[in-house]
Amino acid sequence: MNLPGLLAATTLGDLLGRLYRGGVDGVLELVEREGHRAGRAHRIHFERGLIEDVETELDVPRLGEVLVNEGAIDRVEVGRVQRRLEALALSARRPERLGEALVNEDLVSSEAVRRALRRQLGMRLDALFDLGDALVRFHVRRNAEKRAGHPEPLTAREFLDGRPRKRGGGLFRRPSRADRAAFELLGIPPTADRARIRQAFRKRAAELHPDRHPHASSAQKAELLGRFAELSRAYHSVLPG
Repeated sequence: MNLPGLLAATTLGDLLGRLYRGGVDGVLELVEREGHRAGRAHRIHFERGLIEDVETELDVPRLGEVLVNEGAIDRVEVGRVQRRLEALALSARRPERLGEALVNEDLVSSEAVRRALRRQLGMRLDALFDLGDALVRFHVRRNAEKRAGHPEPLTAREFLDGRPRKRGGGLFRRPSRADRAAFELLGIPPTADRARIRQAFRKRAAELHPDRHPHASSAQKAELLGRFAELSRAYHSVLPG
């Protein structure tokens, strides 16, 4: 498949669309060309045109942080398990992955980990849309090289809807990092309309309401109020006028 050699000649959204339509198995590699990060590579792994993994060093929340933000687990418990795994790594023993350890200790469900991993996968992809110019390379993957142990691939709608594309000589406005963070907190894509934004806010707000946590301590109630305030700011920042 012939692709532009430079990201500046197209958009990442256009590249993803072409690879999806081609139903490819392989890896799209983006190598930065500008500034002190020149030479740093980011890789998007495709299986039959769908995105199954994203490798990047860009700043993306770790799995534990995603689980905490979704209300699936307490931050203290995540920290305790992470410290145990780090100690195992220092002793040269092969530790479990964080998600596996949390499930094995019955701290979260395997379904919650699966959802958080897919959410994190989407966040990694979102971060790549902030790249400047980069070299574009595509490597076809043999069947024997297929990766295992990753969450269910992102659907075409998840990685194409609302993405910047070249049309009529210009680009659609891409959501800012702050906007993407707000939509992420609400648990909806940047393409969501007013009705869906309102629905998502009401659902998450109800989960944080003190009446839903009658046995919470004063400290826990204060944390809930803080999370509600953050949710409210996100809601008002992205609600269309």
